[in-house]
Amino acid sequence: MLSDKQWEAQDNARTLARAEEIKADPAMLTAAKAAAGTMVKEEEERLKGLKKISGKKVKVEPEVAVGVYGNSLPGTNFGLGKIPGTW
Repeated sequence: MLSDKQWEAQDNARTLARAEEIKADPAMLTAAKAAAGTMVKEEEERLKGLKKISGKKVKVEPEVAVGVYGNSLPGTNFGLGKIPGTW
């Protein structure tokens, strides 16, 4: 049985391999960028709702809201570049 760290390392390797596959295929990359743009709009709407109920100002950073598989660190999106409409 794999330890948690071993499982995480294998999962990260699969994620990175998938990102390389997407980057190498122009159609897949274009579709991913378009989907990310839609996801950003949806996330911004969700944050507006949270802002409204919290009474606090929330600054939306596009690179934080965009990430492959939703697990990217701020400023990292596996080389997909800026997503149209997010800057």
